Amino acid sequence: MFDSSLNLDTSVVMLMFLVVCGIGSAFGQEGEGEEPEQTVTVSNVKTEPQETCLKVTYDLATSDDEPVYISGRFSTDGGETYTGYINTVTGDVNKDVAPGTGCCFVWNFAKDGVTSAIEQVCVEVQGGMHPGMEREFGGIICCWIPAGSFKMGRYPGEQESTSMGEEPLHEVTFAEGFWISKYEITQGQWQAVMGNNPASMHGVGVNYPVYNVSWEDIRGTNGFLEKFNAAHPGHGIRLPSEAEWEYACRAGTTTRFYWGDDPDYTVCNDYAWSLQNNTPGGAKETGLKLPNAWGLHDMSGNVWEWCEDDWHGSYRGAPDDGSAWVVSPRSSYRVSRGASWFDGFWDLRLAKRFFIYPQGRGFFNGFRVVVPASFSKSTPGVMMAVAWMPPQKTM
Repeated sequence: MFDSSLNLDTSVVMLMFLVVCGIGSAFGQEGEGEEPEQTVTVSNVKTEPQETCLKVTYDLATSDDEPVYISGRFSTDGGETYTGYINTVTGDVNKDVAPGTGCCFVWNFAKDGVTSAIEQVCVEVQGGMHPGMEREFGGIICCWIPAGSFKMGRYPGEQESTSMGEEPLHEVTFAEGFWISKYEITQGQWQAVMGNNPASMHGVGVNYPVYNVSWEDIRGTNGFLEKFNAAHPGHGIRLPSEAEWEYACRAGTTTRFYWGDDPDYTVCNDYAWSLQNNTPGGAKETGLKLPNAWGLHDMSGNVWEWCEDDWHGSYRGAPDDGSAWVVSPRSSYRVSRGASWFDGFWDLRLAKRFFIYPQGRGFFNGFRVVVPASFSKSTPGVMMAVAWMPPQKTM
C-alpha cells in the first residue's frame, strides 16, 4: 500500500518494498512438513524517505500473537536478484518483532551501497525464516541459508590468493534457500548410520568430525547418504554443491575470511583450527570455535569438506544458479573446500579450493550435508508491496 501523502521529487521512479510472510516456527522436528501453526500478516506498509535513509512502517499480526523474525535484503536490478542484505538499520528488522501496529525501521541505504546512480532498487523483507534459523533432520542440526546472490571466487588483489582455480569471480543466484548442517558430520552420526567409525589417531570421539571417508563412501551405493535417507525418508539430504558451500560459508561477506580480511591473522584463532593453533595436532570437537554470521561452525579449518561437484580448473562455464557442476561421464576428481587442521591460516581463505579423487581417504577429509528447501515445506506465503526509489542527485 503506497502512502500517497509523500511529496517525492518527480525524478523518483520506484523502489519496491516486498514483504514475504513466511511460516513461523511451524516445522516438525524431523522435517516432515506439518501444516504451519503460525500465520503472519503484514499490512499498512508506508515509506518515508529521509535523505540517505528510508523509514518504513508497517502493521504486523500473527495468528498466535507470538513474535516473528523479520529480515531484509535489497536488489539493485529491479527485483531480478537480491544481492545485498539490509545491515545498516535500526528498529524492527533483523530480529524477532512482536505483533502490533506502527512497527518501524530506518534503513541507511547509502551505507549499504544503494546510491542515487541506481535507477531502481527493491527491498525484500522476510518474516518467519531467517538466516541461521535451526531445525533438526534425523538428528542432524541444520541452519537455514536464505535465497540470494553472491560473488563466487577470489576478489581482485586478495592477499595470498592465486588465479589458479579461483577465477573468474562470478555471480551466482539461488532462487530458493536451503538447509545446511550446522556442524561437520560427526563420528557419532557416521557410526549411527554406517555401524563403524573410520577415524583413528587424529582425534577420536562422538563429537569429533568424521574423517578418513571418501566421496564414494558418502555418495556411493550403500554410502552414508543412501543409508541415512532410507532410515529418514522425506529429508533428501545430499552433499552441498560447491556454490552452496561457499555461499553458506561467506554468509553475506566479501572479505578474505568470514570474520574479515584479517591481514595479520590476529583473529583466525577465534574461528578456526589450523596448523598454527593445534597442539597436539588433529581434528577437534565440532563447534568449539566461533560460528559465521549464519550460525555455521568450522566452515574453515578442522577438516576439508567434500562437495558434489567435479573438479574444474577454473570457473569459466560454471553454473550461475548454484547447482553442482558435474559432467557425464563424471571426471576423475571431486571438489573439497574449507581447509583443515593440517593447513596454515592462509589456506582458510573462503575462495581456497582443493581436489581429490573420489576414492581418496585421509585424516583431513570430512563433510557436511544439505537439505533442499523442497523437502522441508519452507515456501513463503503472503506478499505485499510498496513503491519507492532513492533520491536522485541534482546536477
